[in-house]
Amino acid sequence: MSSSFKKLRKIIESQDLFGHVIHLNFNRSGISHQNLIGGITSALIKTWMFYFVYYNFKKMLLHEDDKQYNDSILLNLKEHGIVDYNQTD
Repeated sequence: MSSSFKKLRKIIESQDLFGHVIHLNFNRSGISHQNLIGGITSALIKTWMFYFVYYNFKKMLLHEDDKQYNDSILLNLKEHGIVDYNQTD
């Protein structure tokens, strides 16, 4: 059980996007130090990014959430009288 947990931990740590570069080859494990918390955080970020891209492509390709808004306001021109064009915004 311990060796399978270590393998799982190594897999999660290998996903760490936030590992700091160390120029001393710490514990003979390469030039960056990755840990479990960084791996979990990186996996969550990658999962969220994949879902976000998938959801937006799906909306785009299937034309979901397409909306058109029309707004019209009627003015009573008799209330405003004659207005010079140069005075309008």
